[in-house]
Amino acid sequence: MVGYASTDLARFVTAAGVLAHYVGDACQPLHSSYLSDGDPSRNPDGSPATSLLANGKGFGNGVHTAYEEAALNASVDSLIPGVQTAIGTGSHRLALVTGGRAAGFAAVKLMRSSRAKLAPMKLVEAYGALVIAKAQRQAPAILWQKFGKQTIARLAEGCRVLAMLWDSAWVEGKGTATPEAIKPSRLKQIYESQSFLPSVALGQIDQYL
Repeated sequence: MVGYASTDLARFVTAAGVLAHYVGDACQPLHSSYLSDGDPSRNPDGSPATSLLANGKGFGNGVHTAYEEAALNASVDSLIPGVQTAIGTGSHRLALVTGGRAAGFAAVKLMRSSRAKLAPMKLVEAYGALVIAKAQRQAPAILWQKFGKQTIARLAEGCRVLAMLWDSAWVEGKGTATPEAIKPSRLKQIYESQSFLPSVALGQIDQYL
């Protein structure tokens, strides 16, 4: 984004959209946790496992989709205005950062905040109890009832961090272009290119920071 800020507005906007995916994941507590789809130290019935189970095989497996997809989709009429109210108006009110490493650390800080303010284990326990009670169909409503307010707060924080990172990249890159409408077809042409912002493992990311 920094490199595109003053040279290519379409690529800057496309990169901003890609970043939204990662920051969106970072503000969801399950995404950065070993409990991302259940507790691998327990069997689906809640009994202790003799060894760590594979992702999606332990107690409360299915919580990822039940919480991050089903519950949010079912409650979207409350979710969107709730996030808008939580964000409020005006600036993101966060200090800008400089450089890829600082941006990365901001994302890690968001992950830690998300897990601290909405513990992944609470989500796993709540969904696991529904599975044992064979009440998975009630999961979207019950998970939203239990964690809706906290979820809205997590998404609002994610939005603020994302706005801060966009703002930081624009300032650092000395963006000067006048905002203009960009055709979706142009953005699609950019993001469908395999060479545009390749995703790499953490051990290979230094070259991009």
